[in-house]
Parts: sequence; structure tokens; C-alpha cells
Amino acid sequence: MPRTDPRSAGAGPPPWRTLLLAGPALLAALLWLLVTLDHKAAAVVGVHVIHPYVLRVLVREGTFRDLALGRATYLSAALAVAVVAVVHFAVLAVLQRQLRRRRVLAGFVLAALAAPVAALFAGGGALTAEAVTALGRMVLPGGSSHAPPVLAYPRPGLAEPTLARRASVILFVSDSLRGDAWGPESMPELWNAVKQREGSAWALPRHYSGGHETFGGLFSILYGLNSYYLPLVERAGTPSWPLQVLRRHGYFLLAATASPLDRQGAARAWLGRFDRTREFTVHGDYRDDRELVDWFVAAADDGRIPKPFFALVFLNSTHHNYSFPERFAVHQPTLPESYDHFMGDHKLSRFREEIRNRYRNSVLWVDHLLAGAVRALRPGIDRGDLVVLVTGDHGEELFDHGLLGHYASHLVDARIRVPLLLFGSKLPAAPRCVTSHTDLMPTLLDLLEARPRPDPALYSDGISLAASQPDLDRVVVVSAADRELGDLKLALVARDRKLVIDAYGLGDRFDLREEADPEDRPLPGARDQRTLDELTPELRRRLYRFVTEAPAKE
Repeated sequence: MPRTDPRSAGAGPPPWRTLLLAGPALLAALLWLLVTLDHKAAAVVGVHVIHPYVLRVLVREGTFRDLALGRATYLSAALAVAVVAVVHFAVLAVLQRQLRRRRVLAGFVLAALAAPVAALFAGGGALTAEAVTALGRMVLPGGSSHAPPVLAYPRPGLAEPTLARRASVILFVSDSLRGDAWGPESMPELWNAVKQREGSAWALPRHYSGGHETFGGLFSILYGLNSYYLPLVERAGTPSWPLQVLRRHGYFLLAATASPLDRQGAARAWLGRFDRTREFTVHGDYRDDRELVDWFVAAADDGRIPKPFFALVFLNSTHHNYSFPERFAVHQPTLPESYDHFMGDHKLSRFREEIRNRYRNSVLWVDHLLAGAVRALRPGIDRGDLVVLVTGDHGEELFDHGLLGHYASHLVDARIRVPLLLFGSKLPAAPRCVTSHTDLMPTLLDLLEARPRPDPALYSDGISLAASQPDLDRVVVVSAADRELGDLKLALVARDRKLVIDAYGLGDRFDLREEADPEDRPLPGARDQRTLDELTPELRRRLYRFVTEAPAKE
């Protein structure tokens, strides 16, 4: 009786062979999804998913809430993965039947290796040279020949001051509050508050964050340092010297936020040094900011917050998707608050006006909240018991240069310039130069009459804006978040121009990327690389003041 081949009897392939087919098929589908998402992310917000900085952002708590991806996005992704996996499985099954038995395994390996290539072409060629370079930074050493630098903060010779004035300090920071949001139409209530307090209020529109994202911006405020020191400070666990001075003089350090900052990586190390942190993140919309401000103003008034205090009050309504109550929906038309960044058409810029209007309405809401807080706190300000600041952690691009948001390290004006308002008593004349978040701590110590006056150059990259009128031609520094010491991308902003440069090593080489005016308009007759080379000694001294080279190993 002839033998029957089980394959011809409808028994089907053995389970192990099915699993070998399913593995590469699923791998191809997942890679296709990754590259497609990378392509969409690069088109909308200007970042590549495979970048280490972006991967760190994605694992932070609250990131997916901020992205506000809709149910349709998740269902579409799942369906796409299933379809690609089934198609690839069918192709592998055909290959398996066509190959000799002894070469089946080789066929599976070949198909698995081909999956990334197929995914690349399916994703529209999203793996650009920039993405490949970013991937290389994840697995290859950086471009610096130096050993990792050693933090030298603060510098030696810094005397411990005493504070002759013990006014409490309130720092209101609104997420993604861009510089051109300041004005009589976009922030009318705070605009009027400043105009009514001539001589006791500053409004500095040419003010720059230390970075283009939250952690760089807050770090530059709380430490007075350029934000490229952040990874080094975080690894060393070094506290902010100005905040330590306040604490040693009896200040109560409070952080109250409408964003889960104390659960997000770098901020956890700083906020852990505050005496108290409190979150208002129940609703995930404008109501959190309202509850935060109402609680803080009441607590500051009735003594629930010990005095004197330093308070960081962080608002979130101006972060995308830009939240506000219905009565502040002044600018129309708008997308609904739940709009999806990946709403099927990667050209989200077609909704530019609707998204910009959402942002403008959220600014009106934050203006209303903070103006109410300033009015409630005015008696303390007038008595000299309070100093109140209002600013943004960074800006926000609203398709000014074709992209949305702030994560991409494009150091354009929309992403790095923020308003700065300061309310106090007996303020000197407001400075007329460009200013920076790194200036805030030196300025506050001068307003609190620190004696002997600490030299800002020993603990900060900034200057005191209250000590004397600064040089009109001074330059401030903004750092990209996706680089570290040894491989930096920086914007150097002066009164009439901005240079974007790459800095390698510890000032071994500076390369000029672009030169424009501060609003990113090209300049006629711009300088060339030779001019930058002439500035190298001064740049090296200034940019690497708080690090030293690691001693050579014997």
C-alpha cells in the first residue's frame, strides 16, 4: 500500500513551521508601523521616533495623554499591522513551498532581513540621513575626544551671602507660552496690569528660555545655567546653589503643578529637593489650572504656605492640545480639543488656522487666570513682601516653519522666545537688552539684597537684570535638548542677529549652521565661518565655565 504524504492529506504544515512563518511576518508589520509613525512624526512635529531624546520623552508619564491620540488612530494602527502581517505571512508561505526543504530556514532568515527594507519603502522613505545619524548616536560614541567632563558648579570663591530682604517669590510658568503671545490683544488683562503699575512692573518681550522643551527651560530658571548642563547635573545630583541659599535663609520651597512633572525623569531630581510638591492633574484640561491657581492664591493668603517661600506654579493649558473654557473660545474656527495629531492626513498643517486659534484661546484663558492671581496678590506686592514673575518654560511652533510643537531641536524664535513679566516694589528701570532664563536667579538674589553680593559668574551663566543696565549687545544662549556636552547645537541670540552653531568637544570646534535676524529672517551679507573662528576663545571660556576636563587615567 503506497505511503501517504501528510501534507497532501490536508494535515497542513506542522505548528513549528507556522510559528517560523508568523515571526518574520509580525516583525515586518511592526517595523512597517514604526517607520510609518516615524514618517508622520517627522512630517508633523519634526522629530524621529528612533531618536534617543524622543524615546525618553515617550516613556514619561503623561506623554500619551498630551498627544491625545484618538481611538481611530489606535484601531487603524492595529488593523494596518494585521493586514501587513497577513500579507507577509502569505508571501513567506509561498517562498516556503518554492524552496527546497533544506533551504527553508535560510528563506525565513532572508525574509526577516528583508522586512526592514520593505518597511522602509512602505513608510515613504522616512529614514532620512538625520534619522540614521540619530540612531548612530544611540549606539556609537560621540564626536568628542575628551573624557566625560567633570561638573565645577558653583565655582570656587563663592561666599555665602545673607539676605537683607525676605520677600516671598512666586514664579508662574505656563507651558509653551511663546514670546509673541505677549500683547494687548492676546494677553489683555496682564497687559493692563503691567500698564497700571508703571515703575513696579517689567514686561520683557525679548526674553529667551534656556531650551525648547520643559526640562531645559525649568532647569535654566532654577539653576541659572545653560540647559546643556542638565544631564551632567542630573547624574551628579547637584542642587541649585541659589535655591540652597534661599533654603538656608528659611525659605519654604513649594512646587505646585498642573502637569505630572515630579514623575518625569529629570524634573524628579529637582522637585525632590522642594519642601512640598502638589499636583493638580485630575481632569487633564483647563480645570486643573483653575484649581491650581485658586488653591495657591488662597493658601498663600491664609498662611497654609509658610513664609517666606519660593513657589514654582506650573500651568498646563497652553500645552497642546491647548485647553480653555467655552467662554474663552473667542478665536474661531477651532478643532475640537480631542483633535488627533495623526488624524489620517499627515499634512496637519492644513488645519493650521484652527490649531492656532486653539492656542490663542488657551493663552486668553491663562492670561485671565494669572491676572486674577496678580490682583489677589497685589497687597503683598505693594508692601514689598512679594516678588511675582510670569513666563513660559519654552515657546511653541504653530507651523511658523512648517512644523507643530516644540520637541524638535529647531531653534527658531517661536520655540525659544517667551514673555517675562516681573511684579515687585521699587524696581529699577527695565533692561533693554535681550534677556534669558539664566538671568532670573541672579536677579532675584539682587532683589532680595544678598550681601555680600555674589558674583553671578561663579554660579550662573546669566547676569542680574536688577544690578545695572546690561550691555545692549549681550548674547544669550539656547541649547537643543537632544545633545549633550561634547556635541552641542546652540543658538546665540543678540539684539540684531542669531547664530545657530554646532559645538564639538569642550570648545575644540564651532561650526556655523545658519545666521539670521532674531525672527529667523535671512540677513544680507551674513558673516562666515572665519568670523566664528575668531570668536572661538571667548566662546570656549563662556560656554564651558562650569566644567573641567576629567583627569587623564594613568
